Amino acid sequence: MTEHITYSLNIPSYEDVKQSLEAFAANSGPSEAHGLMCGLLCAGAELDGQMMFAPIIGHIQAKDEESQYNRQILLDLYEFTINKMQGFEFDFQILLPDDDSALLERAAALTYWCQGFLSGLNLINISVEDAKTEDTLEAMQRILEIATLDYESITIEENEDEDAYMEITEYVRLAVLMIYSEFAKPATTAESGEKQLH
Repeated sequence: MTEHITYSLNIPSYEDVKQSLEAFAANSGPSEAHGLMCGLLCAGAELDGQMMFAPIIGHIQAKDEESQYNRQILLDLYEFTINKMQGFEFDFQILLPDDDSALLERAAALTYWCQGFLSGLNLINISVEDAKTEDTLEAMQRILEIATLDYESITIEENEDEDAYMEITEYVRLAVLMIYSEFAKPATTAESGEKQLH
């Protein structure tokens, strides 16, 4: 029997998640995959960690030690994310490339993350029009704007772009927590059936 690999409850690195997704021939990159998972969580989807990745990699077949290692990376990402969303310390993190990466790469990843997030909401039939408060409506509209951002227009020579990226990332992080608090409340038996992933 292969030994179960465990990790401390820290968010897996962008590169580790990237390698794990590639090992399972995923059709999304790390940021988009994490955004999708966060969108599903915010929509109140009642899925376990493995099923959260089903839309992009199908059913995970972990037949050998390497596959189990890669599977555990993805499950760690899920456990970290759901714990931070449900916590009260507001230390939820978005999975993006390290700060040492080029600004253009990080901006592209943020755009993909927002696209994945909106896809996750849409899979549970939640859209901008479903926002119940003005604050949540604005948050969802801003994320939609970022998802369609022309990141290639960024002029990396200017420090203002770096500052803008940091501000936008922080806005998205807090916006996600707001959206989660509005939509991901415990469902009644009747509501639960409506929130299953198809």
